Amino acid sequence: MSTMFLGTHIQRTDAKSRVSVPAAFRRQLESCGDHRLVLVRSITDPCITAFPMARWEERVARVSALPQSHPVVTVVKKLQFACAAEVTPDGHGRVLLPTDLREQAGIVASSELAAVGQGPTFDLYAVDRWRAEEAAAAAKLPDLQAALAELGL
Repeated sequence: MSTMFLGTHIQRTDAKSRVSVPAAFRRQLESCGDHRLVLVRSITDPCITAFPMARWEERVARVSALPQSHPVVTVVKKLQFACAAEVTPDGHGRVLLPTDLREQAGIVASSELAAVGQGPTFDLYAVDRWRAEEAAAAAKLPDLQAALAELGL
């Protein structure tokens, strides 16, 4: 069964920089029988991207099949593979956010973050960064109408 992460959930990190994976997202992980996540630096946004383990393994296989000397492949490996962290929610549904990933995403201990569903993955943003990203995306909508129609969206 494929995971589908939807919606935006405001969560709070604790003093140890743990965050509870939203209950709806945990149910998705439970439905596929593997609670493990891989947390990586997003290569497009100021956030952490969370991959269910099966999706992460698919990504690794796709990247590994590409020419390893290609500059984009090199960047992906440096920014995602090198900093990837496998986590499993504890009995309370919490995962520890690694320091390097938290810092690049601007997430601090004892603060709010937004867990944002992206379909097969989800992103973790500092709330202020998420609000800015969401507003910027909404502002682009009028200019994207032709491209949306071309894509059938």
